[in-house]
Amino acid sequence: MRASPLHEEFADASGIDLNRAGTPLLEIVSEPDLRNAKEAVAYLKKLHSIVRYLDISDGDMSQGSMRCDANVSIRRPGAELGTRTEIKNVNSFRFVEKAINFEIRRQRDVLEDGGTITQETRHYDSVRDETRPMRGKEVANDYRYFPEPDLLPVEIGEDLIERIRSELPELPDARKRRFADEYDLSAYDAGVLTASREMADYFERVARGCGGRQVGRELGFRGIAGAAEPGESRHRRLAGKRRQLGRADPAHRGQNDFRQNRENRV
Repeated sequence: MRASPLHEEFADASGIDLNRAGTPLLEIVSEPDLRNAKEAVAYLKKLHSIVRYLDISDGDMSQGSMRCDANVSIRRPGAELGTRTEIKNVNSFRFVEKAINFEIRRQRDVLEDGGTITQETRHYDSVRDETRPMRGKEVANDYRYFPEPDLLPVEIGEDLIERIRSELPELPDARKRRFADEYDLSAYDAGVLTASREMADYFERVARGCGGRQVGRELGFRGIAGAAEPGESRHRRLAGKRRQLGRADPAHRGQNDFRQNRENRV
């Protein structure tokens, strides 16, 4: 097969295929502090919520905006963690939980049969609900556990960190506490309403338009959270509702929504 050279199109220069170079990649590497699949999913959902609140990504896992590489290793009580495997590019919270649970069972069965765990990268097949080997990574160099010689260290001063911290928007945990206090919500209701920024924004606009703690509680949770469909695509639907609401007078629209909500339940 013939190769099409890129460099020959430019005189005295090298061509660079930038492709997706305009899309930054943020990689968060955590310590092995999680003990089961449910903890891992809870951690990912919290990260997803923060990413959405910061508006640095739509967080759509089905489109690759957010992915998870899950490292799994098991141990006997009191022993050190064993050899780990990496499950690459899992694209939903549900699949993360299923992939980790399968890998835990697989490693346990291997060890109980007297075998050893190979350090490798694996793929999760959601149809068969199993992980399969992709490539082996048996030594540290395969993981590039060494400084990159072509990249200089980046030192960030405390002043810059504090300035950026002061410019951050209200994050999910802080908003949850405020909602519980300001709108007389239970911790559970406040958590549901602040799980996504779109839902929280929509609730707050309507509740403030209605002008009261009790009205906000009644309208917000029952009228908004109850009507929202499950799944990550609800962010886009709620964003549409928020834009529609923003084009109307907040107080007038909020009162109408509340009245309609009560009539629907009667």
